[in-house]
Amino acid sequence: MARLQRVTDHLWRVGLPSYTLPPHGVTYSYLWGKNRLALLDVGSLPGEGHLLLEAVVELGWPVETIFLSHHHPDHVAGL
Repeated sequence: MARLQRVTDHLWRVGLPSYTLPPHGVTYSYLWGKNRLALLDVGSLPGEGHLLLEAVVELGWPVETIFLSHHHPDHVAGL
């Protein structure tokens, strides 16, 4: 099960193992909305994208928009 953390009433974050720089091992993806979701950043290591999908399923709302903050692999690799 993904580690889905509530930040506010309509904002959640999910830490995904990614190609980030040490000492960090995760990059956070953010989901926000109500009934429909927007997703910010989708960086994850190969084979770990299921964690983000599990978080979306847990919320039960479709992702309609994806935003990428920048092009580094730790933010776009799971696209």
